[in-house]
Amino acid sequence: MQNFINQKILPPIMKFVNTRAIKALKDGMVFSLPFIMVGSVFLLLASFPIPAVANWMNQTGLTRYWNQAYNASFGIVAVFAVLIHGLKMNMLKAYQQG
Repeated sequence: MQNFINQKILPPIMKFVNTRAIKALKDGMVFSLPFIMVGSVFLLLASFPIPAVANWMNQTGLTRYWNQAYNASFGIVAVFAVLIHGLKMNMLKAYQQG
């Protein structure tokens, strides 16, 4: 079974994964991981699972700030991934031409 996977299935998958566009997308997503992790922490704080703590954060107004930080970090992820993808593709084109 391992031999079949290595000889028949893996080569076309690796050919696809090693295309320039997929590499650029992968790099964009890897660079956006810190924003995703920070946003996840703020999301956990905004929707805290212990009702007493959640009520206290709502009363003090902290939940609003956690939600703003969560929305900002996750909103940046898409823009960041697209920008990195575009920059990498332009760099690859320039590298091939010159």
